Amino acid sequence: MWLPDIVLDVSSTSSEDSDEENEELNKLQALQEKRINEEEEKKKEKSKEKIKLKKKRKRSYSSSTEEDSSKQKKQKYQKKEKKKEKKNKSKKGKHHKKEKKKRKKEKRSSPDRSEFTKK
Repeated sequence: MWLPDIVLDVSSTSSEDSDEENEELNKLQALQEKRINEEEEKKKEKSKEKIKLKKKRKRSYSSSTEEDSSKQKKQKYQKKEKKKEKKNKSKKGKHHKKEKKKRKKEKRSSPDRSEFTKK
């Protein structure tokens, strides 16, 4: 059996196919880049919106009536004063306790105490 030699011009068709494939690949890459860019922009917008909402919340809280703000300031001042008083009292109490302990130790160690107990 004799088969005729069939010669195809592969170079021309393969280059055309590769050009088409390259174009398709380029289109796909461009689409992917667009999607990525759009996603990044959406993320940025969302973060900006979150920041704006936080600022609005702070503003709405702080933009309450002047009376409320003055009351809040007074309350804060009173709380600070109370804390200072508590600290001072606790310091005085600790110091006072230390002095009591010292006195007790002195009484225990002094020989005069034994004389008082005998009488």
